[in-house]
Amino acid sequence: MCIKDNMHIADEIEKGIPDDGEGLAAEESVDKEYVVKPLNPSLVRIETKPVLIASIISRIQKGDIDLKQDFQSNSGIWSDKTQSRLIESLLIKIPIPTFYADASNDSKWLIIDGLERINSLRRFVITNDLVLSGLEFLAQFNNKSWNDLPRGFQRRLLETVLTFFVIEKGTPPEIKYVIYKRIKTDAVTHFCHNNK
Repeated sequence: MCIKDNMHIADEIEKGIPDDGEGLAAEESVDKEYVVKPLNPSLVRIETKPVLIASIISRIQKGDIDLKQDFQSNSGIWSDKTQSRLIESLLIKIPIPTFYADASNDSKWLIIDGLERINSLRRFVITNDLVLSGLEFLAQFNNKSWNDLPRGFQRRLLETVLTFFVIEKGTPPEIKYVIYKRIKTDAVTHFCHNNK
């Protein structure tokens, strides 16, 4: 069953990767159209950067983060409960996975991996339309929104440091498709392998 699920999930993940117009699968399209072979590793510049959530919130508010990418067609699929659990993890200081961003245009970051997490933060802190639910350790905050949180917890969230792998200027633009494809398909394969 996991192989079937793996194939379905991989298909869903790759739906948004541009096709070459000939009806080829997204994987073939990425390999043929976007990846320059051989890829010169000396041109790939990816830096690890610690980024405060407050900085991410500021970038979103100023329009400096692109939340409508073409190749992440699955944004908006997390339930309120899943988004709430992410917020709870941050509030109780459980590290969350790293983010990947294309910062080759520093004035507008493109999120390669982590869009659902960024959207959860946006909904909770900025638009204030995420009401926490299903919390396990901070149950007292169920049915609370950002404005209802005590200031100390708001500060804790905003001062949390996230880890970003950032594609720097000068890196071949097609590398973002390679990273996205590898993160998503490898994660699905790893999950299925470990849950047999």
